[in-house]
Amino acid sequence: MVSAVEQPPPPATAKYPAGTSFLKQFKGYGVWEGRITSFDGDSYKVFYPDDGYIEQFDCSIMDKIIAKSNRLTEKKVRVAKRETDMRTAEDNTPPAETINNNDGGSK
Repeated sequence: MVSAVEQPPPPATAKYPAGTSFLKQFKGYGVWEGRITSFDGDSYKVFYPDDGYIEQFDCSIMDKIIAKSNRLTEKKVRVAKRETDMRTAEDNTPPAETINNNDGGSK
């Protein structure tokens, strides 16, 4: 009788591939852009290009970060649209009437 050899489980595939960008808010430091650099089957390694900071997150934490990033991105888009709409409205405001002080002295 031949016994079956137990096979190791296949490697987990990354839900978010290397190169995926996200936004993460750091309390007291603002919002920073991060990028996923690798996935080892259990956790993601991320890099913040603006300051060189590196972190590692398990899959469940990375899911939360990506979900929060999507909300931050949507908020930034809404704010940018509102600012653009305000600038457009200002640009389309008719100029104030010019007062002509050279009316020949007649009143």
